[in-house]
Amino acid sequence: MEFTSESIVRLYDTDAAGYHFYGSQFRFAHEALENFFEHIGLPTAKIIREREILFPVVHAEADYRAPLAVGDRLTVRVVVRALGDRSFSVGYRFFLADGREAGSVLTVHAAVNAASGASCPLPEEVRTAFGKCRRCVSTSTTTTPRSSRTSRPGRQSSTGTIGT
Repeated sequence: MEFTSESIVRLYDTDAAGYHFYGSQFRFAHEALENFFEHIGLPTAKIIREREILFPVVHAEADYRAPLAVGDRLTVRVVVRALGDRSFSVGYRFFLADGREAGSVLTVHAAVNAASGASCPLPEEVRTAFGKCRRCVSTSTTTTPRSSRTSRPGRQSSTGTIGT
């Protein structure tokens, strides 16, 4: 089951050819993540304001299946793919108004102590919030990152690490 968010392709999401700039798909995903967090009672403003534990992206990848142009309306389907002791991964699928899938993104987020920058356990508050939206959490508890699979044309991948 999934949480859905709506978005519109804006002029700043496109390149000189009039199609979406590859990095825009990550912006659509992040916007949907903030909407999802709001939906489950973890508004991003609260997380940032309290600055105890943050959830930076430590891995991100995207697949592109159809071009997006200014004014296209997107439905973004969000599902928590994996929930670990110190991290979680979120999948996003982008659909055009006619039902065609335009692409997908996967992000992996680590729980990090804001003061020390060290990895830490996911807070119980986060687990409880995810539990409020059980339909948004995949029944699978593990996932194989796409980057470990055979690469396909059209894939963009970005990997980062957190200092200890």
